[in-house]
Amino acid sequence: MSARNAEIDERLPWSVRLFASAPVPPVVCSLLFCAAIFLAYHVYCWLTNMAWDERLAEFQLLQVAMIAFTPAATVYALRGAERDLADLAPVLTPQADGAEAGIRSVFRVGRAALAIAGAAGFAISIGFVMSPGSWVGGRPALDHPVFVWAALRSVAMGWLIARTVVIELAVAVGFAKLGRHGVAVDWLDQRPLAPFARKGLRSVLLLLLFSFLFSLFLLEPWGKTVAIPMLVFFPVVCVAALLLPVSGVHQQLAEAKRAELARVDAALRAEAEANLKPGAAPATGARLSNLVAWRGLVQAASTWPFDVGVWLRFAVYVSLGLGSWLGGALVERLIGAALD
Repeated sequence: MSARNAEIDERLPWSVRLFASAPVPPVVCSLLFCAAIFLAYHVYCWLTNMAWDERLAEFQLLQVAMIAFTPAATVYALRGAERDLADLAPVLTPQADGAEAGIRSVFRVGRAALAIAGAAGFAISIGFVMSPGSWVGGRPALDHPVFVWAALRSVAMGWLIARTVVIELAVAVGFAKLGRHGVAVDWLDQRPLAPFARKGLRSVLLLLLFSFLFSLFLLEPWGKTVAIPMLVFFPVVCVAALLLPVSGVHQQLAEAKRAELARVDAALRAEAEANLKPGAAPATGARLSNLVAWRGLVQAASTWPFDVGVWLRFAVYVSLGLGSWLGGALVERLIGAALD
């Protein structure tokens, strides 16, 4: 995060601040974090006399990668949002400095929301670990070193991912408020509003990356139970992620379009009355034709600042996300057929 948003950094979770303020890129922090977790795992094995289970090596590597990847992904997403705000500078209004619906509110993340998200991530993770179906050969005792490590690892992953979702949602809501009250819109030229669409696309890309990683869980015993819900809800969540940051500016554009249509309709009625009068000048009919053409242009104008490129990238992201789950399910079936 940049220096101008130092006060924003202070309101973000410590894990995000740690990755954002490190002297190395966040992706390097992720690799170092992975190494530190595996070092801690080997120390834990040594202290508890727990043997390395090669059957769980890939699963553990995937979970550790997600633990380390999540804070880095949040940092990159926030930095992208900062660039979007900078690009919106030409259309910001004096209301953009307001505390409730302006620039300051974009990165506002409620502590209570983070706490609730962390608790939800904790509960879901514990539920998966406690389920006997999540274990090959049955769940170990609750005080068994394998179960304790698995619980700690799963809870850390669920806690971080849930908080990342809340941060992304909070920033998207902040963009929506800014678009509703803090920018000037021109329905005829929506190019300056493109940063709102970029913010939505970046959220979809973040969902895509998580989808790739989660799809690998299909290789685990409990993976089938989450495959169908993910296939159903992934497109829905992606649509919501794309539209939420743009919803505020969409409302402004819709209002501007309605106002222009009302203005044109009033002029059309006046010109039609003048055109129907006996002996109306030809110029009156020409003005009426121009107004009809102008009304058609206004009516056809979109109130969502999306161009063809945005929709194409969105379609690619969603297709890749669904493809990752379908591909994972296919691999799981092939492996199952080979082992049966």
